[in-house]
Parts: sequence; C-alpha cells; structure tokens
Amino acid sequence: MTHRGTRNPEDIKRDVRLQLTSDNRLGRADIRVEVSDGTLVFSGTVPTYSDKQSAEEDAYAISGVIFVDNRLTVSPPSMIRIPRDKDIAARLTKMLKWNPAIDASRIRVSVADGIVTLTGSACSSWEKAGAGQLAENVTGVMRVDNLLKVEPGASVQDRQIERELRESLDRNIFVDASRVVIIVKDGVVTLKGTVDNHHAFRTAQDIANYTGGVVSVNNELVVTG
Repeated sequence: MTHRGTRNPEDIKRDVRLQLTSDNRLGRADIRVEVSDGTLVFSGTVPTYSDKQSAEEDAYAISGVIFVDNRLTVSPPSMIRIPRDKDIAARLTKMLKWNPAIDASRIRVSVADGIVTLTGSACSSWEKAGAGQLAENVTGVMRVDNLLKVEPGASVQDRQIERELRESLDRNIFVDASRVVIIVKDGVVTLKGTVDNHHAFRTAQDIANYTGGVVSVNNELVVTG
C-alpha cells in the first residue's frame, strides 16, 4: 500500500502511538516506534502473533505512513504456558474442522518452533485468508506461513469476475469505484487507482477477496489521504 503526500515524522509517530494506546487489544504490548521518510519501524514485544498484525493495521491507518517494517517479537507473558508444537497443530486442526466456512480436509497443518505452515488448497481467496486468521489467534504461534493454493471448485471467467467485482464496488459507500481500475488474469485480481483512506483500501481488497473465482488479490491502490 502507498500513501501520497508527506507529514512531519514526529507527527506521524505521535499519531501512531496514540492509535496503539487506544487499541485495547495491545494492552500488554511493549512497542517502540521510529519514523523516517514515511517508513515506520516497530520494535519491541507483543504477547501474540495476532497482536503483531493488529499493531501493523493500526499503523497503516495513520496518514503519512508509507511502509511498516514490523520487527515486533512475539513473547507470551511468563504466566502463560507455551504449548508444544504438536499441541498447537492439534488445536488449530480442530479449529479448522469446527469452522463451517472452511473445508479442513484439504488443509495440512505443520508447526515447528511455533511457526505454523498451512499447505494444501482452499476453494476461495477468503477461505485461505480465514484459515490464516484462525492460525494467528492460537496461543504459542510465532508466525504463520500460509501456502494454501486457491483452487475454485468451478471455473469462473475473468470477465465475469471483473463484472461482479465492479458491481460490488459500485454499491459500496466507502469506495469511489470510479477511481479504481480492475485487472483480472487467470483469476488473479489487480487493483489500481486511488482511494481516500486506509479503510477504503482494505474494503476494496476485502470485496475482491470475497468475489467468486478470485485466486489472489494484488492491491496496488494508492491512499491519497
């Protein structure tokens, strides 16, 4: 994601710190922030991998942030027993099976030193993302490598994907669809153009992910705010 325009680094740093402080999910995090030429560097520790992702999302919501170099280390609190790799794998496997939106029979889970690797296939881009998000929220997970291949059950023509995605964007109040260029090739969607803010950026990406037949999404939208 790219932002246009520049802001004073100290102003960006202040706003990011305020955003992190107001995010109750990060109450136990110890995060240091540095900013230079629009690049924000996170260092320090967070209790879970999902906290690391949440901090990055908070940073991208701030005007002037061009890129987040997320160096946060996952360090669970001392009072929490860190599960063994096989226990993490077993718990995640059960969570995938219990989720009615995910076909767990097509997904293989492996864990080494807290690093989860998902292999196999998913029927849609959103199913792949959903499996990864479940893994992020398991205690003891340090990183998630989501290597699932998207293999839609039915073939959908690129023009149909483009048409349905265009119609969905046109209906959405958060995205000015007239400023978004859609390119689809072999189920891979590329979004180009401009949006006003991070929320619109993520909304456009989510809509693309949720469109039938989409294999993956390259979001090259520029945030102008």
